[in-house]
Amino acid sequence: VDSSIRELERLREHLDPRRLQAATGLILGAGAVFLLAQRRAFPVASYLAYGLAQLEIRAILLDSIAGMLRQQVGMIGRNDVLLAASFRNYTPEVIDAADAAQRQGATVIAITDHPVSPLARTAKVTIEIGDDPSVQFRSLVAPLCAAQALVMAVGYALSERSGRAAAPRKGRARA
Repeated sequence: VDSSIRELERLREHLDPRRLQAATGLILGAGAVFLLAQRRAFPVASYLAYGLAQLEIRAILLDSIAGMLRQQVGMIGRNDVLLAASFRNYTPEVIDAADAAQRQGATVIAITDHPVSPLARTAKVTIEIGDDPSVQFRSLVAPLCAAQALVMAVGYALSERSGRAAAPRKGRARA
């Protein structure tokens, strides 16, 4: 728990609200949002697919089932966004998919741990969670919190567009 609290404190230091706002704008302007992460980062993409779909954003999880990742990435078009997550020891297939999506004209948003992450080089917007290289086991607390912040930012932006105030329901605290 203490390690996770430190991880959230590092996220607070590294999460740039302007980048979160820029990512929100890209998502809202996209024809579709494709989501990709593998190995330990997979829950981040899975949550983003769920959260964005709940907001009625066309969100497509690239799961690489049956070894079809290359074909799934091939569906990404010029008006689309690839939102990819990868952290130290970066998953080569995710990095390659981001490169391919960018070559296809898509916009890449990265959730990663460091500004020199190989995933950051193709990203138009990078959401950095920070990294502590001394930690052997890295939890998903910060990446999932960053993903949740992004989904909430999109939700609030959608409610502003529709002219409704985004207010919490009675009995529920605003996150």
